[in-house]
Amino acid sequence: MTCQRCHHDTARKFGTYGKRHIQRYRCSDCKATFSEPAPKIGTHYTDPETAAKALAMMLEGMSVRAISRLTGLHIRTILALMVTAGEKCQAHVERQDSRYPSESGTGGRTAFVRRLP
Repeated sequence: MTCQRCHHDTARKFGTYGKRHIQRYRCSDCKATFSEPAPKIGTHYTDPETAAKALAMMLEGMSVRAISRLTGLHIRTILALMVTAGEKCQAHVERQDSRYPSESGTGGRTAFVRRLP
């Protein structure tokens, strides 16, 4: 394990913490303690596989309550994941939208849409 502070490869296991027993490490050089960074989706600490599964179920038309039952996630967690995914999608679309010039010159895909008579 590489130390996050001094970047040496001298870190060794140094116990666990929390109810999920997350492994801690201690650097032999600088004596700093740290753990492996947890993968996050936005501000959510939900496992990315579980979050992806919940969002896929939502896209298939499953209810929030059924998703909660099957994944074990709280209903508010599922709704918060949906909000985060929506915000990320909106930001992505706006970034993509600004790449294409429009007739007015402000960006947008309206220039590429065929106008009907």
